[in-house]
Amino acid sequence: MYIKGLLILLFFITASFCGAQESVQNPFSTIGINASFNRSISIEDLDEFWEADYGVSVRFETPFYFSHVSLGLDYTKFTSKKNLQPDFNSFFLSMMLNRKLDLFSGTNISAGIKFGTFIMLFDDTDATEFESTESELAIGANVKFEAPILKNIRLYLSTDFTTVFTNKRMKLWDASGGIIYTFVTPKWLKDFLE
Repeated sequence: MYIKGLLILLFFITASFCGAQESVQNPFSTIGINASFNRSISIEDLDEFWEADYGVSVRFETPFYFSHVSLGLDYTKFTSKKNLQPDFNSFFLSMMLNRKLDLFSGTNISAGIKFGTFIMLFDDTDATEFESTESELAIGANVKFEAPILKNIRLYLSTDFTTVFTNKRMKLWDASGGIIYTFVTPKWLKDFLE
């Protein structure tokens, strides 16, 4: 299931970057603040040991030459199903590059890649062999659909496939929904970023 989903996602990413016509904007011309709720659809082999609770995400995005770039933080609580493993809080600090395709009536779809550090803070480490903190490289792919609801506010639905490079790879498939508030970048900040 994970491989099929990843292949479909890679198809959309390839089509997005190779054949798409995106309206070109000036780099850093706008800033979007994204806030969403997340839910893990699958955590593959980890499902035997942990249950992923609902999570939240915050991202800051801006146009960047041929794509959009964003920085974000995703949080999810993982609750242990057995006494042998502790619960843990996960924080995925990431950068994402994506390409948006305009559709109809102001809607768009985007596909991209994200990478960063996946941080796990374990609870009750005295009773187990786990270290209290672990940080690993994570790489993922993302597809997102956006629709306008007000002048500067957009609603979006998104899905991510992420691999965390722990000793035994963590493969996560998440779905999320939220809002994006976009505004023109203040001149002082645009000058600084350029």
